Amino acid sequence: MHVTLPRHHHQLLKDTSIAHSPPYLLYKIVRNIYRTLPPPDTVVKGIRRMTLPREEREVKTKYGPITVKVAFDREGKVINLMPEYESCRQAAEKKKVPLKEVYQEAIEKERGAIKGE
Repeated sequence: MHVTLPRHHHQLLKDTSIAHSPPYLLYKIVRNIYRTLPPPDTVVKGIRRMTLPREEREVKTKYGPITVKVAFDREGKVINLMPEYESCRQAAEKKKVPLKEVYQEAIEKERGAIKGE
């Protein structure tokens, strides 16, 4: 089995051989990758494409509404959230603030909403 990650994450697995790992161990490895690295997709050659369940949510920020993608593990626990670039860019441009500021605000607001669920 071979895990394929986006090009910028290849160094992570460069020295890691999982070619002979049993499926339960492969699942644990991929789950840990999902928890630490975006994007929430990984291709496992020879098996199937593994994706996390996810949904798009709209969060209200002081810069306006921002779309955020939220990814869940198999147990339904939130393990990753990512504000949509275009949504953040438009809000930053409109309010004349740095993109990073809008991005961070969206993450904070969505984390607060998740804790309140």
